[in-house]
Amino acid sequence: MLRKDAAASALAALSMALGIAAVTCIFSVVHAVLFDPFPYKNFERIVRIGIAPLKQGPLRGAYSIAEYRAIRERSHMLEDAFATGFDRMRLTEGGGPIEDVSASLFSSNGFEFLGVKPLLGRTFLPDDYGSGGEPRPVVVLNYLFWQRRFASDPKIVGREVRLNGQNYTVIGVMPLRFTFFTSPGVLSLWRPLPVDGIQNSRVMVHGRLKPGVSLTSAAAELHSILTPFAEADPKSFPANGFAMQLVPFGDWVRPWIRTTVYVLLAAVGFLLLIACANVANLLLARACVRTKEISVRLAVGAHRWQLLRQLLTESVLLSVCGGATGVLLAVWGTKALVTLLPPNAINSEMEIRVNSAVLVSSLVVSILTGILFGLIPAIHASRLDISQTLKEGEKGSSGGLSGHRTRNALVVLAFAFSMILLTGAGLMIRTFISLTQEDPGVRTDHVLTLWLWPAPNAEPALGQRIAFFRNVLEQLQAAPGVKSATVGLGFPPYGGITSKVAIEGRIAAQQLEATVAAVSAGYFATMGIPLLRGEILAASNVIRAEHVAVVNQTMVQQFFPAGEDPIGKNIRLDVLARRQAPGGPGVRIVGVVADSKNDGLRKKPVPGLFVPFTLSPQPGYQLAVRTVSSPLAALPTVRARIAAVDKEQALTNVTLEESIALGTAQERFAMVLLSVFAVFGLALAAIGIYGAMSYSVSQRTREIGIRVALGAGAADIIRLVVVGGFRLALIGVVLGAFGSVAITRMISSQLYGVTASDPPAFVSVAALLCFVGLVACYIPARRAAGVSPLIALRSA
Repeated sequence: MLRKDAAASALAALSMALGIAAVTCIFSVVHAVLFDPFPYKNFERIVRIGIAPLKQGPLRGAYSIAEYRAIRERSHMLEDAFATGFDRMRLTEGGGPIEDVSASLFSSNGFEFLGVKPLLGRTFLPDDYGSGGEPRPVVVLNYLFWQRRFASDPKIVGREVRLNGQNYTVIGVMPLRFTFFTSPGVLSLWRPLPVDGIQNSRVMVHGRLKPGVSLTSAAAELHSILTPFAEADPKSFPANGFAMQLVPFGDWVRPWIRTTVYVLLAAVGFLLLIACANVANLLLARACVRTKEISVRLAVGAHRWQLLRQLLTESVLLSVCGGATGVLLAVWGTKALVTLLPPNAINSEMEIRVNSAVLVSSLVVSILTGILFGLIPAIHASRLDISQTLKEGEKGSSGGLSGHRTRNALVVLAFAFSMILLTGAGLMIRTFISLTQEDPGVRTDHVLTLWLWPAPNAEPALGQRIAFFRNVLEQLQAAPGVKSATVGLGFPPYGGITSKVAIEGRIAAQQLEATVAAVSAGYFATMGIPLLRGEILAASNVIRAEHVAVVNQTMVQQFFPAGEDPIGKNIRLDVLARRQAPGGPGVRIVGVVADSKNDGLRKKPVPGLFVPFTLSPQPGYQLAVRTVSSPLAALPTVRARIAAVDKEQALTNVTLEESIALGTAQERFAMVLLSVFAVFGLALAAIGIYGAMSYSVSQRTREIGIRVALGAGAADIIRLVVVGGFRLALIGVVLGAFGSVAITRMISSQLYGVTASDPPAFVSVAALLCFVGLVACYIPARRAAGVSPLIALRSA
């Protein structure tokens, strides 16, 4: 029966294929993000253990080795616990380029705790520690390290690599999906964690709850275990008491990607409904054409249930064929989808692919949609009046008034859903444009940024760190093609570390907070931030590590009453107190600069300060170089000048424009996907109204022939057909507009510079849909206008 009308069957299968392909792609993302985000054993019971102050204060996430041992040995509500730390190493082995390596330190039970077997070799054993607890020089490589540096050599186990000037033996390689707390896209490895209890090292602790144990019960037990440590060393714990904070490992999935997945799931649901409406309309039209055949079957004894079953079988077969084609399309589409994900959007261990669970879900959806879109035409066909249908004959049958209304309703439904999809995509496009046009408050052109780390063989002394960065800046400022250079922590669009602020001589009614950026003297010239009052940081301020600060305009407006001059005011910064900066935590304001983005592109600038980086130098800083020409063209010169200070410096570079563009990655991802779904929805809606009007014209051939015979012109026929079809599109657009107002509130949290009921977006989408509706109606209308009255009357 399907082969008798192969063109219509193929069109129906293709419509379903597009819908099922979109569903399968999104199911792949949903499965990876929500149901299988990590490869670890019982990851849903893994928790990260932290110490939270009862009142205000920072969360403490690091423990001494003794505290970790107590947690592991005394807890009865944890199945097990393991400790991890971080390190940075420099790879110089093999004659290749010098590279910085991210190193994670694991306690001996770490890999066993996580339950992931190595791809090659083995993981840590008790024998990897000496008699005093010191770790032996062995490492386990991540997949990227093994693939990129050693060309996936299967004989890598047992080889030595040179890290920080020392040889380490490779004992294993982990699978591609295992990247526990390592930096994505960076060479990473794991080393044994020192467990002798003598070193003053701090570690993070993860535990796995026993089945049925609540977070509250486990937190209470861990609090009792750590209370003796707090009594013995109160300085290491919050001053006003503490509580244990257990964070489920799954909560580390980025919240915005969860929201985006839900939005995309709703979008693909609308797309599937449009496809179902189209196919239902097509099958209903076919059922109307087959009224005589169906009546004959009923007349010779067929039961209505048998007829209903046959029609449903045809629709389900169409759906399954479309679903199989859709899955094949989805395999390619899912790979394309992964490439659209912004960097670091999801955990690198999430594997987005069409797996068995996704295939089963797609099969179920295919069958259910086959029943859904086949039910309406099947019920309609099974309710025919046999005698009346046989009297009328097959030619010219239109399926009755109810069938006509049902087909029109399906067209309206398709346009309404398309209106919702297109509106959502339009809002995301407007959001993306608003963000790309947002002024970051700095000049992003001709700025190259790099990360600088002194040699990691040993922790450099304070003076050595300052000398290293000062020598690098001196070399760069004397280089041809370089206008200025600076180092710091807190480059736009994020501004540094949040710190409590106390203004001298003032008792604040509430706690004041500001973002503190540590920078060198050339920061403001390099970033293009203008000075408004006072002075900027001078080279002498930075070299002598003077306790001075420059504040932004927002801080002046919020922290100082109208007319009060902030210049010369002394303020206290908790961040300097925590880092025990020489000279104390106080700084004196010497200047005010214009605002720049320091809390992301979406938010307004927050109160911010800029202090000399020499007050408390960190192991590494970001370097920014403003060049005369293209920043990438100046890169060889920059690298050569840095190599003059440290020939083993490993450098990774990106322009400031690229760095700020990462702030729009989320919006770009959602915009592209919603736009793709909207285009598919628009195409399906156009196909739906085109199919409906084509069928209507074919059924009204005799009527059109009579009209032409009575003197109707081509324009009259075109107007007759177009007005009827355009009316359906217009009704769908109006209904879709009301639905869009309600549905688009789901993405209101992801919008920027535009509201969920933005008039330009609604008007432009409505105009586009009306235009598409007109074109889809015009094609069959032109065909109807060319009908010969003689041929039409003879065929009737």
